Amino acid sequence: MVVVGLCRFSLVGRGDWKVYRDKTDEEILPIALKQAEQLFQPERIEARLKTFEHLTLASMRAQTDEDFHFIVLASEMMPQQYREKLEEICSGIPQVTLRFFGMLDAASAQKQVYRELKLSLSETIQFRLDDDDCVCADFVEQLKAHAEPLLESEEPFAISLSSTLYCALTDGKPETYHWPIKFFSAGAALKHDRKSIFGFGHFALERRFRSSIIPDRMSLATHNGNNDTEFTAEIAHQRGCVRLTDEEIADRLVINFPFLTMQARALVGLPNSLQSQQVPRQQHPPRAPAPSWLNSLAVSKYRRGFYVSGDTFAVQHTHRKSSVLYVGFDDLSRARDKNRLRDPWGYEFAEKRDWSSLGVMAYRPDWFRSDELFGYLDRLRGDGLFEGYRKVVFSGVSMGGICGMRIFFSRSWQHGHSLFSSVKFGPFGRKLGREISKRTTLKLVRTLFGCGRRIT
Repeated sequence: MVVVGLCRFSLVGRGDWKVYRDKTDEEILPIALKQAEQLFQPERIEARLKTFEHLTLASMRAQTDEDFHFIVLASEMMPQQYREKLEEICSGIPQVTLRFFGMLDAASAQKQVYRELKLSLSETIQFRLDDDDCVCADFVEQLKAHAEPLLESEEPFAISLSSTLYCALTDGKPETYHWPIKFFSAGAALKHDRKSIFGFGHFALERRFRSSIIPDRMSLATHNGNNDTEFTAEIAHQRGCVRLTDEEIADRLVINFPFLTMQARALVGLPNSLQSQQVPRQQHPPRAPAPSWLNSLAVSKYRRGFYVSGDTFAVQHTHRKSSVLYVGFDDLSRARDKNRLRDPWGYEFAEKRDWSSLGVMAYRPDWFRSDELFGYLDRLRGDGLFEGYRKVVFSGVSMGGICGMRIFFSRSWQHGHSLFSSVKFGPFGRKLGREISKRTTLKLVRTLFGCGRRIT
């Protein structure tokens, strides 16, 4: 499987910027021409050439796995002096293919380059990267490792880094944040046999396809006040961005972005103490970013919950409201993940809806048969955890769905009644109705799991 990165460098044509939304083809031409004027203003394009060279291309040059392609899609309308500069900074990286196009959308431009390089969508994993962002030094290596178990199925899938180091002008002042956002544009990846990654909004990838998250790895994104989107201190708070200290920033640079030069750090507005050629050495080993659930329990208004870890599984609970308890179960790719400092499957889905959540994280592939796990969940039920919610929803895919079915059928009915009004497999999965007879339930349990508990 070939990894292919895609970058639009001031490409003129229909894009996913706000100005293009809900516009007909006839309306696109004047919008695109006006956009071109803005794209090629000297101040803007000179700034983008700097970020592209010192951030984007620097991260491609630093990749620990050098077996990948990086395609840069640019516009023929670019003034000659900037075109020559772009060609110069791309020429020193063998993985980079730079091509110029007339007024064309990114997906169509990608298709032309794929044809030239004899690449096919069915044999590639695509990832996005803007010209003012970068990814961690081992991104390609991590991407391949997380894609491997997903390639066992022919269905499309998406992969994302777990968070972003967000360097932004906040109300005119440079600040650096840890943004626990998944499927941000920088480093969002897709394996699809027929469609370009530009055919989907990057935040929609997780909702539309099977997905996997690369834990403890980040992208770096910049916001200098001239972006397509607004950013303020209030927006930072709403997004869950956490402002970082100099020491916390240094930790993340060591783990993810050791390639950033003094000029690059100054370019993105890192604190003066970090604008030296060498990242300050820590007196302790670099710490991985805390998972979202831990940050939330520490700083959000929802500070009630717990975390329990065993040899084969961990359970994490966050109480938000009493209307819904969302119970998520890991899938195979997460069970194979050696990192234990991560978010449960479906955590963000529940968080966005203000649902309480209970996440079961797996440490081995056969975890869904673990008597230790089911014994612990039985104790939680005996302590009245589930009875405190009006609705409990079990959610999972693959083995996570099997685990949810096992609990729903074999546990919730053992005393002759159900604690749960419905069960879902996947956030948009089917519901199993409330009216299931005891006989049918027991038959399903025996059929699915080769076992069944006595129902009294």
